[in-house]
Amino acid sequence: MTDKLSIFNEVLVAHLGQSKLASLDEPIEAQRVLTQLWDSTLNYCIERGFWLFCMKTVLMAAETDLEPEFGPAYAFVLPADYKRLYQLSTDPTFTTFFNAYQIEQGRIVADVEELFLRYVSSELAAELAAWPATFTDYVTVRLARLAAKKITQADSLVEDLKSDEKRALAVARSNEAMQEPVRALPLNTWVRARSGYAPISPSREQA
Repeated sequence: MTDKLSIFNEVLVAHLGQSKLASLDEPIEAQRVLTQLWDSTLNYCIERGFWLFCMKTVLMAAETDLEPEFGPAYAFVLPADYKRLYQLSTDPTFTTFFNAYQIEQGRIVADVEELFLRYVSSELAAELAAWPATFTDYVTVRLARLAAKKITQADSLVEDLKSDEKRALAVARSNEAMQEPVRALPLNTWVRARSGYAPISPSREQA
């Protein structure tokens, strides 16, 4: 089962050639460096993909006290745990994509009174036990790259870990994409542009 201590020790032993931590409170430099980098690393990794393990769907009703002064007629406040938009739709089955919207100042504005939102949730992503092995590996490698210089003073190791990080991200994204059902036959680029369609499967996006 994935937990923060096991990730820290994977970073130290497997990637940086250091000794394991006995606990997350062990008063040594390696623990302090990894702890300092943890939150920003996790936030970055969450934003780099459409991770199914932390996907959440909610129904949003327009806020009556947030009616825009001009433009689309209705405003929706994004959830506090919102990290990345996956899909918007006017129906709960998400059989159609809704793309007549704008995102500004932490809210969505559109000309409909309610929307179904599917998004990457930071709250769900904080449940480390739910992480797939490939996402765990991606977080581990990125954390190792960021911590390598401070912990080992080895510039060559940092360069090696850059390549490992790219590979780990590609593998994690591929793993998520394979679990995604095919929603419809893809339209070619010209037809999508003429018809105003959003991408058929946004989880395939390579950000």
